[in-house]
Amino acid sequence: MKEFKGCRKLVEAKTDVFDYFHSQLSDNATGNGIPYLPIKLETVGSKGEGLGFLSNDVDILAIYDKNVASVCFPFLNINLTESMFVIDTHDCHNGYCRLKFHRGNRSAATSSYDPRDILRTNRDIFLRNSINSILLEIQQERNIGNDSSIHGPALTNDRLRCDWVFALQCTNPHHLITSYLNRKRNWPNVDVLVQLKNLQYTVVTAHHPNSNDPTLDFRISFASAEKYLIRHFSDNQFACYYFLKLIKAQIEKDVCVPNNTLKSYYVKTAFLWICEKLESDLWSDEKFLLCVSVSVSFLQHCFRIRMLPQLFIPENNLIDHMQPDDCNKIADALGKYVVPQAPRMFLRCICDDRFDGHFDMVMSRPRRNMQHEIQKLLIETSSSKISIEHIPGLMEAGTLSLTLGELAMKDDGIVYQTLAATVLKLKNIVTPDMIACIRSLLYRLFANVLHRSPSLRTVSKQAESLYKEGIPLTYPVSQFDDRGLSGRTNLALFYYLQGNLSNAMHVLCEVEKILYDADSKCAVAITFVPNDLERTYRDKFLTEMVAKFGTYLEQMPVKCNVVALYVFLKCIEYLCSKDDIRSQSNRLGQIRRCILFNAKQLVHFDTDTRVYTSLVLEAAKTVTMDLSNRILN
Repeated sequence: MKEFKGCRKLVEAKTDVFDYFHSQLSDNATGNGIPYLPIKLETVGSKGEGLGFLSNDVDILAIYDKNVASVCFPFLNINLTESMFVIDTHDCHNGYCRLKFHRGNRSAATSSYDPRDILRTNRDIFLRNSINSILLEIQQERNIGNDSSIHGPALTNDRLRCDWVFALQCTNPHHLITSYLNRKRNWPNVDVLVQLKNLQYTVVTAHHPNSNDPTLDFRISFASAEKYLIRHFSDNQFACYYFLKLIKAQIEKDVCVPNNTLKSYYVKTAFLWICEKLESDLWSDEKFLLCVSVSVSFLQHCFRIRMLPQLFIPENNLIDHMQPDDCNKIADALGKYVVPQAPRMFLRCICDDRFDGHFDMVMSRPRRNMQHEIQKLLIETSSSKISIEHIPGLMEAGTLSLTLGELAMKDDGIVYQTLAATVLKLKNIVTPDMIACIRSLLYRLFANVLHRSPSLRTVSKQAESLYKEGIPLTYPVSQFDDRGLSGRTNLALFYYLQGNLSNAMHVLCEVEKILYDADSKCAVAITFVPNDLERTYRDKFLTEMVAKFGTYLEQMPVKCNVVALYVFLKCIEYLCSKDDIRSQSNRLGQIRRCILFNAKQLVHFDTDTRVYTSLVLEAAKTVTMDLSNRILN
């Protein structure tokens, strides 16, 4: 549980740094006259809530600067500005609205907006929810690529694995949470409730499935508040939420209902209701399955009666658009996870197709040590090939690696200024126990951005200094100290790509023993990005890898110890004469054994890390064979 809680906090810290950096980048860019969307970013969904290791993509709320565009409810004494739209809920489904121009900006509807983006009626002018279509058209006109598509309220980028939801901030939202704040509850505490009043509430470009005019609807979004509540789950509440996500994934495999799947938002909403209702002493290790089962039972009941109230606007029934037969299918599937059938079904969520047959066999032959037999069965049939003891290290290393990857971007003068400001502001963004680790990672990222810039001596010196600043790295959860391996590998890669092979070799010799003993499962990755073509031109293999895969991937993660092995071998290849090569026989033998060992570790990694680490391992293996042939000849 300790590692689980720690990785949750690490994911939160990572996403908060990501959001701060990109929001500041927008401010700095627009302030310096550089074309950039005037938005603040907030990571929501599973990643923002701390469940990063369960997320296949990132949900990002892109909130327009309120001086550019905002919304308000038509209350008295509201100072309507030209950039405001008035919320109109007339004839809209609960939880949805339309946005109309007011007297102060009606003229702008004609002068500043494309006729396709507005609707004129006899009395009013309404804004259409077409922002995603406009951005998609711009992308296609500029030939940026065809990797984006519109999914509900989101503009989805498959290459970046991001869902961008564009939102307008509401300037007077306080009545929206009055119902929530005033009802009786067992959770959360008063301090959390007070903070909910200070959060931002938005409208997003989404329509109700049964809308009379889908182009006019906007949905009132509580994504920030829901994230805040989930971040204040107890450890047991969070573990239950995690397990409900596993059940959801299993039900999606078992029940195929076209266009009406069991959405994550339905699971989240039902669980937040249960958190309010259950007594605090029920959230314990001993009553874990009971809490999960009660949550599933409530969700099943909601689908059975076809009524799942939204948390903040209970009048908004989230599933009233679904067909009764579809609701019943999902309710039947959920029923299998309600006690007394629950234990077996819960185990199925984390096991493969062999589980049922093996479980029946174990239960047909009751033994005194039944608990041991079931534990053995879980290990044999687990859907993950990763041993339980390895999971915390992989989770932490993977999360730290993504801190670098997700902040990778096109080089642009303003990036340096923003990164430097982010480093200085870390104490205001993350908790004290995260600062040292994330600061080192940001130093490395800052150095990477500089290294991809035009090769001026001053810039190179700056990058070198930052790589050195970023050498120390202690993982904040496990307190694992990588003893400078990842930091010195980054520095050695910098020297190598600069053509300074002697320095690269010297740096790697300092961590040679650590490199041979390194466990790649716990090693962070070095993430190559498309812009690395600016600095890999001296190495044919790396240039070809980045050029080939960078056209449709934003990140190419490679375990740092594997990068170190490759750079080490290339330095030996270029620096050593035939006679010197012979003196390297023992070292080459060590490296060869490391390559074979790391090849066996590939099965533990996520797909991208496995693919690109494997490519670099193969390249290292080729260099080793060439060097061995030079010794023999």
